[in-house]
Amino acid sequence: MIYIYYFLICFLHILALPVLIFLTFKEKYKESIPLRFFKPTNFKDKKFHIWIHVCSFGEVNSLQKILDSITFDKNIFLSVITHTGFSQAKKLYGSRKNVTISYLAFESLLPFVAPKCEKLFVFEAELWLMLFYLAKKNGAKTKLINARISTRSFPRYRKLKFFYSYLFSFIDSILAQSEIDKIRLESLNAKNVKIIGNIKALNDINVTKCYIKPERLVILAASTHADKPLSEEEQILKELEKLQLFWDKVIESKLQDSNIDSKEFIESKLHNFAPTSHINKDLKQAKNALFIVVPRHPERFLSVYNTCKKYFSTIKFSEILDSKKLQNSQQFKEKIIESNLQNQDSKLQNSQLNTQKVIESNPIDLNKITQKVLIIDTLGELINFYAISDIVILGGGFASVGGHNPLEPAAFHNILLSGKEIFNQNALFSCVQNYYIIESSEIFEILKNYNALYTAQIALDSKEILNEILE
Repeated sequence: MIYIYYFLICFLHILALPVLIFLTFKEKYKESIPLRFFKPTNFKDKKFHIWIHVCSFGEVNSLQKILDSITFDKNIFLSVITHTGFSQAKKLYGSRKNVTISYLAFESLLPFVAPKCEKLFVFEAELWLMLFYLAKKNGAKTKLINARISTRSFPRYRKLKFFYSYLFSFIDSILAQSEIDKIRLESLNAKNVKIIGNIKALNDINVTKCYIKPERLVILAASTHADKPLSEEEQILKELEKLQLFWDKVIESKLQDSNIDSKEFIESKLHNFAPTSHINKDLKQAKNALFIVVPRHPERFLSVYNTCKKYFSTIKFSEILDSKKLQNSQQFKEKIIESNLQNQDSKLQNSQLNTQKVIESNPIDLNKITQKVLIIDTLGELINFYAISDIVILGGGFASVGGHNPLEPAAFHNILLSGKEIFNQNALFSCVQNYYIIESSEIFEILKNYNALYTAQIALDSKEILNEILE
């Protein structure tokens, strides 16, 4: 079968040449396509202890803990598919003397340029038959790591079961993300399948900027999407509007904000329970709650801002940043004038020191926000707002998107709510203890008793996972 397959991919390669040549004129492909399909780097005479193959940017990032665990006396060959993956690999691992980074040659060219290795580690769904075949032919141990088969792609795999059954005969062991992935892989005749969870859970989660945590209750709607008939933002805002009215009435009438029925409801929505803490915010802090909205796609910033204004007073984060820059600039000018009067000869030195002092002594204080909603209309800030939130309503689960990464909010011990459509993130959710799966129409019902909710946390044994991968 391998000879028939190789003949077909050579024919496909020749057939695709005009399209490939055309694509080389595009900035996105001008480097990757020639080095994959026309003139790949020849490593045929080299041998590595470990060959690691991933597809793109995200998978490259997930390798950090694994590469850190490999001793420097082991030579590593790291191959990628995309230009962004290659660039990120160079950025993260290019300075390591024991790591060689390259694009993966197309399968028709692999027999002429592929290096030899003692172990081949292939990640996720990179099921290239010639890659596994050549590694086994040269005596390598082969392993598929972080393996997954999505709900949408599984029917296509089943139609080609005969092919994947043959391919899996060249894979010694498989480390799957979840139980459902294990079942799907085994239905395709994969052998030695073990569940270890998603390796993305191994990476450290750190903020890029530090903001002063508000004394108010902070509820963050994160990575929200457009949807029909209502966007996720509007679904959430309708519930938060009801929640705000309820809290106002509770404070005015001094009623209790919990009852037996609500406790039973809360328990029915809780997943992966483990004893943790509750947030310590009283009703006065809740009444003055700050709602933060972070849309997933930048092109929707303006429309989401307008939607938020229909429900609450709203301010853009970009406006706060612009105001802060102006304030810093004015203070900086005042310091320059002062330093010039004091010492003309040390003007440059003093101005640099004063700039640093102004910035360090004047961080963004979100306590000063008087509006009810803060919309984050700048990029790269979500992780920083997870760090100062109390409750996170994670988008992508109330629309048919498949959910988003729950590890980041769980790392900061937020109360974590998500919709039911998390089919792309099941493996990551299995690494989280204490999360709540709800309908968007249930946000009010569950959050009116926010003090009864458990905070989320990440639960996994990193050492055990790394041992499984590297053994």
